[in-house]
Amino acid sequence: MVRVCKPGGRVTVCDVFTTSAEQAELYDRLEQYRDPSHTHALQLTELDALLAGRKDVRREFYQYPVKVDELLSRSFPGSGGAVAFREVVASDIGANRIGIEATGDGG
Repeated sequence: MVRVCKPGGRVTVCDVFTTSAEQAELYDRLEQYRDPSHTHALQLTELDALLAGRKDVRREFYQYPVKVDELLSRSFPGSGGAVAFREVVASDIGANRIGIEATGDGG
C-alpha cells in the first residue's frame, strides 16, 4: 500500500474478515459455492499484520445485510453452488459459526 499512495495520502481497506482459522475455513468453503474463484478471506489478525507499522490506522466495523437471493443474483456459482450456498447459510442460522449472522428472514 505504501508504494501506491502518495505521501500524506490515505488508503482505505474495506473487506470481509474472519476471526479464527476454523471460521475462515467455513467461510471460504461457503464463498467458493457462490464464487468458485474465491480463494481466502483474511482473518482480522492477518489484516492487522498487513497494517502493522503504519501511522494513524483507524479501524471501523460495520455490517452490510444482504438477502441470499440478492447476493446470488450478482454471483456466478458453479453447478450446484447456489443450492449448496443456500443450504450452508440455512444451517448456520442461530449458530453463526461462519460469522455471517444469518437470520432466516427471507430471501
